[in-house]
Amino acid sequence: MTEIVGFDYERAFGRNYGIFTPEEQERIRNAKILLVGCGGIGGVMAILLARCGVGNFVLVDPDVYEPTNINRQVTCFVDTIGRNKAEVTAKEIWRINPEAKIVTYKEIAPDKMEEVIKKEGVAIVVGASDDFAMSVVALSAANKVGKVAIMPYPVGMLARVSVSLPGGPSPEQFYALPTGASYEALRKLTTTPFFRQRFRKALEYYRDVGGWRDEWFELFLKGERPHSQICPIVWLTGALGVLEILKVITGKWKPIVAPLHWHITPTSASIEEFTPPSVGAKALSLYYKVRGKLKI
Repeated sequence: MTEIVGFDYERAFGRNYGIFTPEEQERIRNAKILLVGCGGIGGVMAILLARCGVGNFVLVDPDVYEPTNINRQVTCFVDTIGRNKAEVTAKEIWRINPEAKIVTYKEIAPDKMEEVIKKEGVAIVVGASDDFAMSVVALSAANKVGKVAIMPYPVGMLARVSVSLPGGPSPEQFYALPTGASYEALRKLTTTPFFRQRFRKALEYYRDVGGWRDEWFELFLKGERPHSQICPIVWLTGALGVLEILKVITGKWKPIVAPLHWHITPTSASIEEFTPPSVGAKALSLYYKVRGKLKI
């Protein structure tokens, strides 16, 4: 952390006080946020949270920046390629607020997620990992230990954001995944072409609402293309996620709680009830059927 002489929190975030009371801003300042993933969504959320005055972060990311990240990841530049995303994001936060307290992890074992959430004393968990199964594990772990989870998810030209509260619909239900499945099972369900092909109907919204090109969608199902994303939708998704965090921290406005979610397209913005395709039970059944074959 670089010490900057003369940094004044109240002055730096003074315009916030036109919206928030001093007490509300102090809650923002003292909040501790765990971001599992510091790439497209996690990176932009970390920077926006820092600019809102949040003073405590736990950042997790095992990956380094690659040239393919430049199109959407806020802290990816030519001179940060090859550097760890969590460490770069921490340095960018300190450039905004040198008083911020930041803990970085390159990785957290899936079965240790609940332990880390409790140990670090975080209030809110954001699932934003490039490893989607890890995001789901983090969100689920947050709810299990009584913490709020933020579910931001961009798909092509579609942005979806919701708040998951303990006792509410599980993150797995929100994403139409089997509740209680292991990380290894979720990883297979979300990355293996075998499963993608079986449940292609459940993924058709990537092409329909998400605006993916037909060719890209077909190759994605075969495991030959990654998620298609553009910067405006990724950053908009992250911004809405930060807005929901501010609602939860300050209590000033009612958050958008699952199954309600922000539903943003290039031509519309609405709050809708999310009804995922009913593939969860079928997916879990198929997982057990082919468990031996996949060596999970």
